Amino acid sequence: LGCRVWTTQDLAPYLQEQYERLSLPRTLDPARDEGENRSPHSVFSTRIDRDRAEATIRPVLPGQDEEENLRRHVSALQAEGIADIRFELDLASARQALLAPILRRKGFEPRLVMPYAALGDVVIWQRKPDR
Repeated sequence: LGCRVWTTQDLAPYLQEQYERLSLPRTLDPARDEGENRSPHSVFSTRIDRDRAEATIRPVLPGQDEEENLRRHVSALQAEGIADIRFELDLASARQALLAPILRRKGFEPRLVMPYAALGDVVIWQRKPDR
């Protein structure tokens, strides 16, 4: 029983801890970039709640510029006065799981696992306010 989720090496300990805490059986499959052809440009969507000064970013299309694209999104949101910036990763997608190291480098931390919230389990990342 349970399901399979994609993860990276640095995200796996967090997921193991959360799945144990939630008593959810999961098999963690390692996501690896194996040189697949990707578009030069990535696409992210963003839902903004200005009243709460929060935004949630979601990956739509993988691309070679994911890290720079994320940096531009964060900068634009901060310029708009958005303090609480989150990112949703659907672990049913190995390509999305591969964004975990980029998120960490850009100041995001995993905060919540939502079982079956999309095609698979979703990890909500939140950007540290001091970065």
